[in-house]
Amino acid sequence: MLILRYDGVVAQEDTGTEQYLLGSTGYLLARVGMEARRAWAQMLGGLGLTPHQFGMLMALVPLTAASQQQLSRAVGVDPRNAAVLVGSSVAGAALG
Repeated sequence: MLILRYDGVVAQEDTGTEQYLLGSTGYLLARVGMEARRAWAQMLGGLGLTPHQFGMLMALVPLTAASQQQLSRAVGVDPRNAAVLVGSSVAGAALG
């Protein structure tokens, strides 16, 4: 069996458990979601952003101006972690 990953294809041995999982719609949807998140994070990384930083930037669009506490509530991040996100990378330059 072959499993497609964002960075290539990895061959794995065929087992009964793998066949069972491949027959499960829920499992396959979870795998598609995981691969989509991975590809999206890789694309954002090329822009110097993390998914959390992107979320914070997107939350600012309707807010236009917000305190760190308002911004952290809008994106569901603990306010103590928001300071790290705001102060880092491209998001820090855009928000600062």
